[in-house]
Amino acid sequence: NMEKIIYKILKKLNSRGEAYIVGGYVRDKVLGNHSSDIDICTNLLPKDVIEVLKLDKKTKDSFGCINIKTKKYNIDITTYRKESNYKNHYPKSIEYINDIKKDLQRRDFTCNQLLLDVNENIIDTYNGMEDINNKIIRCIGNTEDRLKEDPIRVLRAIRLSVKYQFEIDDEILEFKKNNKKMIYSI
Repeated sequence: NMEKIIYKILKKLNSRGEAYIVGGYVRDKVLGNHSSDIDICTNLLPKDVIEVLKLDKKTKDSFGCINIKTKKYNIDITTYRKESNYKNHYPKSIEYINDIKKDLQRRDFTCNQLLLDVNENIIDTYNGMEDINNKIIRCIGNTEDRLKEDPIRVLRAIRLSVKYQFEIDDEILEFKKNNKKMIYSI
């Protein structure tokens, strides 16, 4: 069952827009593991998140992300966005959008795009559940595009592979083989 604090945050955000838990927390929940890092995505702008959750007005947002720390959790609340021109693993520019499916397109792996709604329903846009069941790490969309945006994703794929005993998709392995200089310069 969803922790009260997480439920309250999602409920409040959904009272003014839409919000979901996304990423590693959902993947870990599916796999039966606990995670204390929670990523919430929403169509609300950072200033609206601060207002709705009654956070300190001086709360800063970084790349459209508001961070809340509790005793149990580290919670990042991020506005749906498109990113472009990555440099040093961060986008040089972001554009807020109002479409969750477009937001999910920028994410790294299918197993990390699962959404959990306030009622604990899992929403799977890119066959992440199938890839988790088949124990494979696969990129969302075009593999080369995803990995060129941020080559550290190759290392993330290796880490996830080792942690969960998942196979790495051949396209990721091929990219790793053909782009050693890019990856080892990280």
